[in-house]
Amino acid sequence: MHAGELGRLFRPFQWLSHPSTEQVTTEFITKQTKSSKPGVIQSVTREKESLRIVFKPDGEQSIAYLYPGTYKDTTFDYFGDAVTGRIYPIKYLPSQPEAWLNNRRAKLRSYGDDDLHVLWLER
Repeated sequence: MHAGELGRLFRPFQWLSHPSTEQVTTEFITKQTKSSKPGVIQSVTREKESLRIVFKPDGEQSIAYLYPGTYKDTTFDYFGDAVTGRIYPIKYLPSQPEAWLNNRRAKLRSYGDDDLHVLWLER
């Protein structure tokens, strides 16, 4: 790697000015929550360019979600960090999802009329 390539890699936030960058609004987080289900992530498996996440709400049956998914799938829209209140970028895929998510406490929340779903990860 030569100096020019290194310079492009380490320019902070330059990638945000790329023409394909999309602005994500987060006003939905301040809206009334339609539903909130605390539980545990039981398992995570890779499926092509997605993750199949089995989430078991407390006192309920397990539900398998595809993330990111399509309108045909049982899916959620974002991962969120419950401690900081920040959401991860849309379609965020961690490098080691099994290690990051298996047996982790989380809360699945639905927001607004457009049924936006966020899986908030707890510590």
